[in-house]
Amino acid sequence: MSGACRLSLREVDCSAQAIGATDTAVLQRLALLFAPELKVASATLGDDGRSVRLDGDGLALLGAVSPMVELVVQRCTNSGGCFIGAALPGKDALSSYLGADAGSWGYTADGRIRHKGSDVQSGLPTYKAGDRIRMTLAGGVLAWHINGQRAAELRGVPSGVHFGVSRSGGTVDRPGIYGGGTVQGTLEVRIERASMAGAVRCSAMLRPLCALMGREGNALRTLRLGGNGAWAAGDGATLAAALGAASCVVAELDVSGSQLAADECFALANARHLHTLDLSGTAVAASAASLEAVLTGRLRSLALRGLGLGALDGGKAVSLLCNALPRITSLRHLSLIGNRLNVDHVTSLIAAAAGLRELHVDLRHNPAYPSAAPHLPTGWLLDLGPAAWQHGAVKAAEASAKIGGDPGSINLLQLFPDESRLIAAGSAASTRNATVYRPDASTVGVLEGHEADVVAVATDGVHIVTGDTSGSLRLWDADTLATAGQLQHSGSSVYCVAVRGDLVVSGSTGSTVKLWRLRARECVATLMEHSARVSCVDVGEEAIATGSDDATVRLWPRDGGASRRTLAHPSPLRAVRMQGDVLATGGLDAAVRVFALSTGQLVRELRGHEGSVQSLALGGSVLVSGGSDDRTIKVWSLLEDVDASECATLDTHPSPVRSVAISPSGGFVASVINGEGAKLFVWRPAGAKKAR
Repeated sequence: MSGACRLSLREVDCSAQAIGATDTAVLQRLALLFAPELKVASATLGDDGRSVRLDGDGLALLGAVSPMVELVVQRCTNSGGCFIGAALPGKDALSSYLGADAGSWGYTADGRIRHKGSDVQSGLPTYKAGDRIRMTLAGGVLAWHINGQRAAELRGVPSGVHFGVSRSGGTVDRPGIYGGGTVQGTLEVRIERASMAGAVRCSAMLRPLCALMGREGNALRTLRLGGNGAWAAGDGATLAAALGAASCVVAELDVSGSQLAADECFALANARHLHTLDLSGTAVAASAASLEAVLTGRLRSLALRGLGLGALDGGKAVSLLCNALPRITSLRHLSLIGNRLNVDHVTSLIAAAAGLRELHVDLRHNPAYPSAAPHLPTGWLLDLGPAAWQHGAVKAAEASAKIGGDPGSINLLQLFPDESRLIAAGSAASTRNATVYRPDASTVGVLEGHEADVVAVATDGVHIVTGDTSGSLRLWDADTLATAGQLQHSGSSVYCVAVRGDLVVSGSTGSTVKLWRLRARECVATLMEHSARVSCVDVGEEAIATGSDDATVRLWPRDGGASRRTLAHPSPLRAVRMQGDVLATGGLDAAVRVFALSTGQLVRELRGHEGSVQSLALGGSVLVSGGSDDRTIKVWSLLEDVDASECATLDTHPSPVRSVAISPSGGFVASVINGEGAKLFVWRPAGAKKAR
């Protein structure tokens, strides 16, 4: 299984994007606890392996390779003999303390790192009982964090190590390290969180999960297994049988990328409680008949991404869908992205899907931009693809208007999801306002009430959040623009903000990130792993991304736990954006980098700007970047089969570009500049028509 595992009473997430495991029983099955076979006799396990106590000499390792573990120190006496670190498993792994040989590394409670029997670092932060220690291993870098602060790191550590703890009270070669003689003590720790390594296949999870579904009274309703590659033969049948158990109540299932056969998909689709199903990346569309078989009347949400339906059976699959949609009266959400649809396909689907709340379709692979793109109802998504910018002669902005006074008065821009409005920090009258505009650059309204300069704006179409240099966050109703409350980011200035549903994330000049819940109007977590100003944030479906002047992007779970991944960059960050499995970053080195969010792997590095990249925007399969110094906007394609060169360069800005935004369809781009007065530009490819 690639990725990690998160379990709660109602949801199991073993997708490639998931992280964090807290259920003792599942951890035990996955060997993510301290394992009896990986300890010496003096290590005493407690709470089914979740805790370990070492009295005198002893060592205990987790039973599986893990990219992250978070421990709480319960007891720690004789700090020089307490070690938390990692070791390569093997016959000699338990023969001594962590750091005694070439195959282990140990961080002592008195602030030293031992390796090959010697100190390789010293003078580091210390730890004691009550402290929280998190270890991560990524890209050969083993890192220790103490109470959320990065304490130390070592490079060149192999990926196959097991995290663990050890005690050593015996005499060592260098006098004075342990008082020069035998000193006994106790080290006791407890696992709070752990992550599953990529070596365990998805099939290893099915047996315990199926057993859980078969247990009377279980409440498991959501099961996400997507993104883990092809499943082994028989896995689909095993899961289908478990879904048919009388005690099973699973209602939401994701098996995307599993390559399950058509008959297995049919069996899953007919599970009695199931109403949400993701069959993207399976063989469900082996024929039009097999596709028709899964279109059951009980499904409310169905994802069939990347199946090539536009070319299946000469287009018969699309006709079949159009005929079936009116009959599936319960269906409300349908995703057909990546199916090589043409304009006629999309137009037919729109007409047939009148009863849906959401339809996601695209024209990504259309060879040319349609002269008149089909109109979609509010909330639906049509990704027009990069062809609009590759083949459209973009000569000048469709609309432009002066929207600010003094230089610096307008410095941020974000588009509403329905493409109807944009919000910018500042106004023509004051830098302490925010302003909502239409795409033709006319003003909808001004948000007034801040007592300091507004430097951050965000909207999800329902809420608007604005932040200022005093640390104040103000909330607004996106429809009426009426004030809806206030939050205070104490101790430092707000520098960036993002909002999605009930969650607001704010970054500060003081290196902290705060998570807020709108309904409760309170801060629910403070993230403190960055070491410099947090310059950019974004909230995705599964994760939070933060970029900093410390030249790192960190990915966090939405519940505010410890960061799950750190992406090092060569320069300070200025922009970060997420969409699906895409994570895009920009910074002072003039490069735009695209990562796979699920793995953290760099997919593309886009170069073309001559100055820093200050702003990024994602719209369907199009990425837009704005550089402050070279006064240009670049439009890039995210399609795998399109070369990484830019689709278009919009370079008629008279002064540096401060911020960019793109419509969800990719049909128009907006930009803000500051020079002798701020100005808003709106760009559309030649031949493109405005949405009605």
